Amino acid sequence: MQARYLTPKTLINYHPFDRLSVHELIMLASNTLIEEAEPGKQLVAINDTTPHSLFLVKGKVKLRAADEREKIIDTDDGLQKTPISHLLPHKYEVTSLSEVSYFFIDNGIINGILARLNRAGEEIEEHLIEKSCFEHPLFNEIFQDIMDDNLNLPQTGGLIKGLGSILYNDKSLDSVASLLMANPSIAANVMRLGNGPLYTASRQADSLRGALRNIGSPHEIGAVVNLASKTLCTIHDRAVAGKIDKVWQQSLEMAIISRNLAARTADLDGEVAMNYALFLNIGMVIIYQYAYQRLATIDDAQLNEELLHLHRPVSKLLLHYWNFPRAYVALADWVDDWSDSSVAAADYHDVLALARVFSYIGKDVLRDMPPTDVGSLPQDLAVMPAFSKLGFSRQRPKEVMDFVQGCRRVLVRYTHNTRQLAA
Repeated sequence: MQARYLTPKTLINYHPFDRLSVHELIMLASNTLIEEAEPGKQLVAINDTTPHSLFLVKGKVKLRAADEREKIIDTDDGLQKTPISHLLPHKYEVTSLSEVSYFFIDNGIINGILARLNRAGEEIEEHLIEKSCFEHPLFNEIFQDIMDDNLNLPQTGGLIKGLGSILYNDKSLDSVASLLMANPSIAANVMRLGNGPLYTASRQADSLRGALRNIGSPHEIGAVVNLASKTLCTIHDRAVAGKIDKVWQQSLEMAIISRNLAARTADLDGEVAMNYALFLNIGMVIIYQYAYQRLATIDDAQLNEELLHLHRPVSKLLLHYWNFPRAYVALADWVDDWSDSSVAAADYHDVLALARVFSYIGKDVLRDMPPTDVGSLPQDLAVMPAFSKLGFSRQRPKEVMDFVQGCRRVLVRYTHNTRQLAA
């Protein structure tokens, strides 16, 4: 008999899977086999400790407890939307009384979904979203789409055609993560799924490589990346696409600078710093997308004002609800505060604050960069605590500039190589 897998349309009828995102439903359904049995087959044994839950799709089963109490469940009487057997050890023997079809889901996935539902009830103020943000129609529209799982990031860069070869030949998660960074919109969706309840075993991953490790096999990673690619929307306006590309280019430059800054101290992970920086400006991308696609009457002056006021709150909102670790949310809030000197040793906040400032060096802020509150940039690098903590106060200005230019050369090589793969 040919294997038959669940469809999202079937899976969404059961709780708590009715609370999954569309992408999560697709991934879980495509990996869940519908099993079939003749009358008289034992589906679950009393005191079995297998950590999975039984869901009935069609047919009639009998539940018998250790004290001989019995219960009949028949889908002709209505769908049983919750697990038939969930607690460990299993409290019932479950036996088919007719031809039945059913499926099992790992309890770790179910518990992860339930834990996320509990977190969803937290007050939004806890995540540093000022109430004044809700006075902006643009923010309200973005907020509602995030809550309703209707937000699709725009396509940027080329489609990742070289991924299959790397997955099945190189098999290096570092290589896959590096390639994904060329398309941050896809990378964000991979982080979202890899840190979601379908794949998170013990804790959320703080990097793309960690999210890929959560997902597992090359086949599964390929499926997740393929799904993430299909969820992107296309920006047809070249001017808007150019503005979004400018944001991601600054993010990529900050990512490379952050990795090299983290390497100057033994206590920080360069890969993690790079990933923190990559998604820091994701709110700006979303605001561009919504302002031009859905609020076409907005002028550039008003848009720049909205960007400067709202892009950090939008970043924090998306990162929180898309399963990014809390550190991403916190850093998106703190990065503009370059004057903090409360911690003696350099931390990730110092790395990102300095990487942000370094990314502006030698550039025309109005022409080359996304809208910027120039007043948030220090007039003298020497006044930044991060500048001293990361060892630059002992270096000549030329050495500082050499560091920045070296990072930019790495960015040029990286961009060239990934575009060749996407060609």
